[in-house]
Formats: sequence, C-alpha cells, structure tokens
Amino acid sequence: MSRMTRLLALAAALLGGICWVLNLYVDASALWWPGAVLLLGTAGLLGLGLARLPWVAAVAGIGTAALSGSLAALLRDAGEAQVVDAVIGAGAALLVGIAMLLPVRGRRHGGARALSVDRTTGPGNHRR
Repeated sequence: MSRMTRLLALAAALLGGICWVLNLYVDASALWWPGAVLLLGTAGLLGLGLARLPWVAAVAGIGTAALSGSLAALLRDAGEAQVVDAVIGAGAALLVGIAMLLPVRGRRHGGARALSVDRTTGPGNHRR
C-alpha cells in the first residue's frame, strides 16, 4: 500500500468515525451517511492493499468493504443502532490513532533472495 493510500485511508477512517460518534449526540441522519461512505471507503482502500495484481486487489477491496458493511449491519440489528454506530466509529478513530503511532514499513521488492548465476560455469561445467 502506498503512503498516499495509507494517509487517505487513515483520514477517511478518522472522519467517518467522528461522524458516527457525533451521530449519537446530534441525532441527525445527515451524519450517518457520510460516516458510512467514509468507513466503507476505508475498508475498500485497506482491502486494495492485500494483493499485488490489479484485478485481485479490486476484488479484495470490494469484498472487504462488503464484509465490513454486512458486519456493521449485523451488529446494528443486535443492539441500539446509534450506540452500535458510535462504538464502531470510536473503534475506527482509536485504530487510526494507533496506526498513526506505528512506523510506516517499506515494501521489500522481490521477496526471496535473487540467485546469482556465474556465466563461466554452465550445466556440467562446475568448478571444484
């Protein structure tokens, strides 16, 4: 995941979490929709970082957002909707705070160590 995508996901999670927490106190559905869009967008952006191939990343992003949305809907049905939304929003804001404290790790390119081939030795021409 690139640095810009990470910052965008963190900002969206923070704003979405704040919207859902404020929705508990303001009791306005106008804050619920932007919070939902921002939090589902965050889940999608984080899902994009799970794969390297573009089409696999797209499927992972959509799947992560869909799974997050269905989990939030399930939790909302289990309790009072505004309270559950506020808890989810506070959790998202808390996770953003923790993520901001963690250092950014760079991606290692290549994965495994590259093998070096000596051109003077071919098949069957091993030095001893």
